[in-house]
Amino acid sequence: MRGQTLWQMGFSRGDWEARTTTRTVLTSSPTHFHLYAELDAWHGPERVHSAMWSRQIPRDHV
Repeated sequence: MRGQTLWQMGFSRGDWEARTTTRTVLTSSPTHFHLYAELDAWHGPERVHSAMWSRQIPRDHV
């Protein structure tokens, strides 16, 4: 199984503009859920923040 999302959100007023993009992927194995995520934040044309996460979550009999 694999689930994937891409989410983009932006705001602007006059000359000011900010936006974010997130990407998330969820997969599973017999024992764990595997989560991978990315976040990018932009102020106008400049990327001001970027982060990545990777986690394994025990399925705990799910």
